[in-house]
Amino acid sequence: MLSHIRANSSRCLLTIKTLNKSSSRLVLPQTCHNGPHAILAISSVRFLSTKDLLSADSEKFNVADIPELIPPVPKPTIEDMLASGQSILKELEIWSWWKPSSYFRWMFEAAYINFDLPWWGTICAGTFVLRLLMIFVPVMAQKSAALNSRYRKEIAEFRDRIQDAKAEGNNLLVQQIFLEQMDFMKRKGIKMGRQMLILCINGGVFMSNFFALKKMINANYPGFADGGALWFTDLTTADPYWLLPIISAITIHLVIRSGVDSGSMPQDMPSTMRLAMLYGMPAIIFFAGSQMPAGILVYWCTSNCISLSYAILFRMQAVRNILNLPPIEKSTVSFMDAINELKSKNKSKKSKPPPSILDLKKKDLENFRKAGRGKPIIDVKNK
Repeated sequence: MLSHIRANSSRCLLTIKTLNKSSSRLVLPQTCHNGPHAILAISSVRFLSTKDLLSADSEKFNVADIPELIPPVPKPTIEDMLASGQSILKELEIWSWWKPSSYFRWMFEAAYINFDLPWWGTICAGTFVLRLLMIFVPVMAQKSAALNSRYRKEIAEFRDRIQDAKAEGNNLLVQQIFLEQMDFMKRKGIKMGRQMLILCINGGVFMSNFFALKKMINANYPGFADGGALWFTDLTTADPYWLLPIISAITIHLVIRSGVDSGSMPQDMPSTMRLAMLYGMPAIIFFAGSQMPAGILVYWCTSNCISLSYAILFRMQAVRNILNLPPIEKSTVSFMDAINELKSKNKSKKSKPPPSILDLKKKDLENFRKAGRGKPIIDVKNK
């Protein structure tokens, strides 16, 4: 009996191994069930096909429909970025790579983050470093002012001759005098382009710093609201006591009088421009500064004080020798002198000007033509 069961089992196993692998159904031959006991009973089995999985509807396996198990990482706040030493200019939308004011803004922000200074100290320190790096500008201005003061009388004579020629209406003479003046200035080394360059550099730096601080204040950059000192604790509002506008007006008047930033002394300017620069501009700065935020006026006062420090430094003969600066001829012109000069010019304009040479020539030519076309004049008395 046992030998018969073993023989049938071995035949069943051999039959299973020789089945076709591509078939999906297993059928055992009848010899496997011969005998009193069934050794293995395998019903029909259908294998799992990969075709059913790949041909399934794609909508049933859409990944987007699966809910997210992990929420997105929250973005850091502006305060967190500032505390970690990161720049927040782009987050506040006050950064543009093509604007010079953005780079000044970045400079102020770097000083504020790295040196842990209040904003009033950051503005003062940044302005001091910037003016120290640009010391070549007041040196150029001093050289230009020295040349203008040395030939002040000659330039004034050219100016008076041009005004007289304009009063006569002789444009040809105006051009001739102007060419003579340009030749004289070229021989003496007086360059008007240098003076314009000085004004453009100073004006460009001032406007860039002005708009840099103005946008930071308007964007509510952290720290400006409580970053002041003394009586101006809030840098985002105007000075309630008007002390900063007064300081700005007084210092700008002294800076213009010293000529350290403009490249020319007030005595070398025409009377109208002299009065406008010395007294008109400080008045405008006072009334405009009374409405500006205190942060801008802190920069303004700091810059003016540094300019006055340069003016005091350049008065020392040892410093002028080191920098090879020629001496500036002193000429005191008071406020009343400028007023009297302006009054005399206005009186001369109101009075009837004498006829010009061209007008006299035109009148003579017209009389000559009339005499040629008219009848001859007969003197009856001689007859």
